[in-house]
Amino acid sequence: MSSNGRPSSTVSKIQKIQEKVTTANPNDPGYARQKQQGKLWVRERLATLLDPGSFNEVGFLTGKPLHDDMNGQLKNIVPANQLTGWARGKVDGRKVFVTADDFSVREAMHMVEYKGALATQYRALIRLLNGSSGGGSVASYLSAGATYIPPLAGLGQSMTAMTVVPVVSALLGPVVGLGSAKAVVSHFSVMIKGVSQLFAAGPPIVKQATFEDLSKEELGGWEIHGRNGTVDNVAPSELEAFQQIRTVLSFLCVNHSSNPLVF
Repeated sequence: MSSNGRPSSTVSKIQKIQEKVTTANPNDPGYARQKQQGKLWVRERLATLLDPGSFNEVGFLTGKPLHDDMNGQLKNIVPANQLTGWARGKVDGRKVFVTADDFSVREAMHMVEYKGALATQYRALIRLLNGSSGGGSVASYLSAGATYIPPLAGLGQSMTAMTVVPVVSALLGPVVGLGSAKAVVSHFSVMIKGVSQLFAAGPPIVKQATFEDLSKEELGGWEIHGRNGTVDNVAPSELEAFQQIRTVLSFLCVNHSSNPLVF
């Protein structure tokens, strides 16, 4: 606090950043694209899945700073493309850990780390997948000069999580690259009819490699993965997908150290 009893300038800046990243911007092209496609915004998804006001976000200040080329001053911040946090979910009041991809954000900070908190909290992990799921974009790789491959940090920890807590994933749009790996490293996964697709690389990459001109649905839509076993279930809507997650978790133990459920 400052001497006059008002919050310091630093606190005010943090509050402004928090307001910016947690408030939908109808003029943002990414947000507008999501709504035009009939999809929920990432924070709407969390509000729908979890109890009201129960989401405790980790790292809301995480983002990509944009500086003025002339004076180097911070002029804007692009929010992280993945939200992470925990909550007391709607499944028997159990606490869950959630990661949610924000496909409306491009060239932001990626590879958000949730594994440390997951290891200590022993809570079920829910992944809301959309896009490369924190794996970054081609544009971000061009500016960084490298990708996260071959080390692929975090995949081993994701495998470990499967031995400790229930891991469930909802595919809420095109899921590609690292996101596709996360989708299959789950105890339960659900995709949405006509909305979700799953593939290692999208149609443009496939066309360059095999000269096949395929749509997203033809390459990795629900009719393919809903039948070949890659994804467990297909839902008609996001709301139904969330309900399926609740149902599945209601049959699973909290973690590997908890007692079996009695029905």
